[in-house]
Amino acid sequence: MRAAACALALAGLTAFAAPAFSAGSRAPVVATGQAGASGASIPPSLAKFDAASLTGQRVDASALVGQPTVLIVTPTRDAAESTRAWAEALRGRLSTKQVRVRDLIAIDLPFFMSRDDALSRARDKIPAKYHDMTWLSVDTTVESAFNIPRDAGQATVLVLDSQGDVRARASGNPSQAEVQKIVNTAQSLTSSN
Repeated sequence: MRAAACALALAGLTAFAAPAFSAGSRAPVVATGQAGASGASIPPSLAKFDAASLTGQRVDASALVGQPTVLIVTPTRDAAESTRAWAEALRGRLSTKQVRVRDLIAIDLPFFMSRDDALSRARDKIPAKYHDMTWLSVDTTVESAFNIPRDAGQATVLVLDSQGDVRARASGNPSQAEVQKIVNTAQSLTSSN
């Protein structure tokens, strides 16, 4: 059932609006468990996953090391609406020069759709200026890596420190208190760097 739902989710990405933040610098792209371009390696506490940016670059957990990150995880089509709400709520409240903002779309592809097909469809639905900050994962490791139910109907927002450790978490539609918690945590990480 999830495969069919994800196929529909990918086909219906028109309902998804990527976060409207400046793209900033590109994250390093390296193999999981190896040193990144800056020499940083994935710490044992960081959840491991494998994905591709909509630009086609392979990304993994090491792309979350080196700078505080707000990661919005979209596990299902139903979660697209809360992803959009989070993007709107956070817009303008974070300095994208100090905090990396990324959206990670988790798709369990049906057997008849390739990763390249999924990337192509997503590129058609999401504006080009957000392609490098929107990641697509086509395996099931993302949800388990971040302890998110595979069938969650809401987005999960994580604040990661520069080592990739989760410092704050929120799920569902953004409330004023939850948005403030995410913003305060992200800002506290930039003031300590």
